Amino acid sequence: MQAASLRPQFNVALACPSTLVLERLCDRLARGSQNLRRTRVPGGGKTETVRERDFFVLTVPETEQHLWSPWLTVEVSPQDTGSLIHGRFGPHPTVWTGFAFFYLILSVGFLLSLAFTAALAITGGGRGPWPSRQRR
Repeated sequence: MQAASLRPQFNVALACPSTLVLERLCDRLARGSQNLRRTRVPGGGKTETVRERDFFVLTVPETEQHLWSPWLTVEVSPQDTGSLIHGRFGPHPTVWTGFAFFYLILSVGFLLSLAFTAALAITGGGRGPWPSRQRR
């Protein structure tokens, strides 16, 4: 059982070798209307040999894409008894970058306000955490 994650994902174990899975997957997905990009395994170099492990990115056709359009990242890897297909759904990578910057800015703002409040409390800059104005 998999732990809950932010992005839906799936694993499919197959009994056939990963090279056959890659060949069939490429043929089948290339016939569809979605965009298929085959990417190299990180650090895989530019070899022209048959690959046992590979990555795919499936997206909606560019004419139908929106900011919220899903991406499917598929990894095919060899296993002892055959091969494993691991897929993960998610939005466009720029959306994830936007979320990361939003949480970064929110965290920095929280830490700055916490430091300001702690400094006022420690230095006695008022009766409470905020300085009070006294009238003369």
